[in-house]
Parts: sequence; C-alpha cells; structure tokens
Amino acid sequence: MRENWPPDENSANASVIHRIQRNQNNSDCRITSQAVTEIERRHRDIISLECGVKELHEIFQDTALLLETQGELINNIEKNVTSAAEYVVDSKEETNKAVSFKKNRYKIASLPRFLKPFKKDNSI
Repeated sequence: MRENWPPDENSANASVIHRIQRNQNNSDCRITSQAVTEIERRHRDIISLECGVKELHEIFQDTALLLETQGELINNIEKNVTSAAEYVVDSKEETNKAVSFKKNRYKIASLPRFLKPFKKDNSI
C-alpha cells in the first residue's frame, strides 16, 4: 500500500521531467545569457579591484618618497626631543640644588670663629 502512496507520484515526476526537457532549450539560452552577464560583472569587479591596487601602490610610493626626503628632518626632530628630555632632567637636578641652597643660605661653613656666635639661626 505504501508503494503506491501518493498514487500520482510517478506520473507527477514524469510530467516534471518532461517540462524540464521541453524548457531546457529555452533555459540553455537563459543560462548562457546569465553566464555572460555574470562574467561581465566579475570582469568589472576585477578591473575595479585592479584600479584600487594601483592607487594603493601609488600611495605607498608617495609615502616612501616623503619618508626619504624628510627622513633627516624626522631624525633631527627626534634628536631635539631627546636633548630636551635630558635638559629637563638636568634642570630638575639644578632646581633641587637651588632650593637646597636657598634653605641653607645663612649657613656659611667658612665663618671665622669670632663671627659664629652672630650667625642667624634658621630654626626660629
């Protein structure tokens, strides 16, 4: 009983196959046209991609030229920044020394003995 279920299955398959064969000639033309359209679209995409790669190549060449011509200037800037950092460290040390000297300005180590009793006291 299940072998015949659905009862028109074989006839339906036959009619579908017949329609496919009948329309195959028309579909071959459509498939060929679709294939040509697809190939043309891909060709346009490839041309567009090629133009993009050429533009990217030009950008890299321009960047390389700029780096070559301005490389010395960039190195000079780097050297100046490094020197400035060293000057900042040196000035910090000098500032600390100046603050230390200012705090101790009344302490003179080489006072003669007779003047030491008159030395100003910072603790007051």
